[in-house]
Amino acid sequence: MSKFYTGNGKTIRITDNSIGDGGEGEIYPIVSSHYKGCCVKLYSNQSDPDKMDKRRKKIEFMIKNPPTDLMGDNYIVCWPKETVFSNKQFVGFIMPLAFRGSEQLHKLCTLDGKGLSTAWQQKYDRATGNGLIARMKLCTNLAASIHRVYSLKKYIFADMKPQNILVTDESKISLIDLDSIQVSENSQIIFPASVSTAEYEPPEATSIKISTHLRLEESWDRFSMAVIFYEVLFGVHPYAASFSGQYQKHHAVSEYIINNLFVHGSGKNHVGFLPPPHKNFHKIPYELQNLFMRAFKDSTQRPSAEEFGKTFFDVIKQAATVVSPKKTALAKALSYIKTAVVFSIFTGLIVLAVLIIKHVRDEQKSWNEPTKEPKPPQPTISNTYNFPMKSCGKPTKYAKISVDMWYSVYIDNSIGINEARKYCEDAFGTKAEFQNGRKIIQMASFLVLNDAEIFVEELKKYFHQVEIGGVLSRVREPIYEFIDAVGRDGFENSVGRFKQKMKDLLKADSGNENENENENENEAVKLNDEGRKYYQSGNYEDGEKNALLSIRYSASKVASWMTLGDILADKGEIEKAANCFIISYNFDKKKKGFIKLLQKRSAKSQQIEKAIKMALKDIKN
Repeated sequence: MSKFYTGNGKTIRITDNSIGDGGEGEIYPIVSSHYKGCCVKLYSNQSDPDKMDKRRKKIEFMIKNPPTDLMGDNYIVCWPKETVFSNKQFVGFIMPLAFRGSEQLHKLCTLDGKGLSTAWQQKYDRATGNGLIARMKLCTNLAASIHRVYSLKKYIFADMKPQNILVTDESKISLIDLDSIQVSENSQIIFPASVSTAEYEPPEATSIKISTHLRLEESWDRFSMAVIFYEVLFGVHPYAASFSGQYQKHHAVSEYIINNLFVHGSGKNHVGFLPPPHKNFHKIPYELQNLFMRAFKDSTQRPSAEEFGKTFFDVIKQAATVVSPKKTALAKALSYIKTAVVFSIFTGLIVLAVLIIKHVRDEQKSWNEPTKEPKPPQPTISNTYNFPMKSCGKPTKYAKISVDMWYSVYIDNSIGINEARKYCEDAFGTKAEFQNGRKIIQMASFLVLNDAEIFVEELKKYFHQVEIGGVLSRVREPIYEFIDAVGRDGFENSVGRFKQKMKDLLKADSGNENENENENENEAVKLNDEGRKYYQSGNYEDGEKNALLSIRYSASKVASWMTLGDILADKGEIEKAANCFIISYNFDKKKKGFIKLLQKRSAKSQQIEKAIKMALKDIKN
């Protein structure tokens, strides 16, 4: 338990265990009774006095100038309440705790709700009327909390994204990480925003640099807010699709935004493949559709949080206009009865009896029949992918190394290659297996994970076992197992098993018993160089992929482990990053020189500095 002092001179005690990280620091609950329901954010990298002084002044301004109504029954704006000091040095601030039992909103912005319990997934199930209403209530509460922050016309979020929003299973909202916002007064910036996220930046972001004294307008936040609402309702980013023609070369959502390629707006005529979740856009009330069309069309037309909130509220009140889920057999039977009663009660009873008997017979039939692979659809049958197809994605059978980053989709080989080709003509059998040891057939590959996931859902209508795999998926698991093992058991106790796994994997993928080490080393260098370029441009996802594939070709490649460590650190995975630096040190032959290199590298970012300190502590021990 640690002791600190508030700006008002009060003593507070906090636990030694962090309950989360908040941008540039760690969050700790307060034990002291007079600050019940509050927590402390302690900043990382407190060694820079100028930076800490700017932080203190910004927090003091926010404390003196809080927006109105920061807390309601259904929302909490976690605004700074008091500054915190240690040994007369500013170290952080006190703020309200989020609602108990909250989860990050981004988990509800995906299609699968990964990381959420079954109860949560049922509560927010998009396939049910109640689930859609719960999501709209969530959006209403979020709009209300955002609207409160604008009450003084001094603050702009700048980095509004699902990761900075918490939600409960009752749709209650908590806004967090607010110390990174832009602060202005009388149209003059006092404290610029410190960060933003490309997938939630509006198109005009290309001409505005965050962290400068160029003032952001509320329209910036309105774009980010609309993206979040869209993801909550449909589970997909409003600019996520595959585009054709002049936009075919683009693959990042941020590039689609810059080119104004909203899939239902100006990007509609350029869409090559539209992920099916987007089709639900036309099922929501026109009033909501119109708000989204305005939000993604012109910066001057973007709806405010207040307008979005009122519209969501009105739609919830008129819930009958929201598309309801498909009727169950029982619901259909009841509707038939209501119709029949108009003619006669007797006729209605007969209809009910017929329906029940038919339903029971169908159920008995399905119980008695063995499970079979469904027959392939005929060309005349309508389906999302319009099977059979000449090519369902991109074939990777004869592709070069760069295509290892693609997401390949596999089915169980028990159906046979000829049956598989009734769906995708370029499907082919592989030597690889599912984890249960059954042989597999590769149906197609995709550069974008979302495209692969949509294809998988379509194939599941016809096959029992469908998975996304490929070289990257097979190499990721042993590498991260090794990283965790180094932290748990130490490098020497883990490296032997890891090297053997990577050697076996490389041979299994290539089918070559006599690997060309020089060729592998060259591929490792190329992949790592590409990985660093992606990382330095802010594309952590592709940077990580390249680093992993580089390690696949050279398990002891120091530069590749350093790249992976940098990426993991900046993603906030400090412990894993530290283990990567420890691995780099152990693989490097010049130990003393490497330690100096690590120390210099600390200047790259606060997160990297934190991971390197952790690694050096372990190395010195």
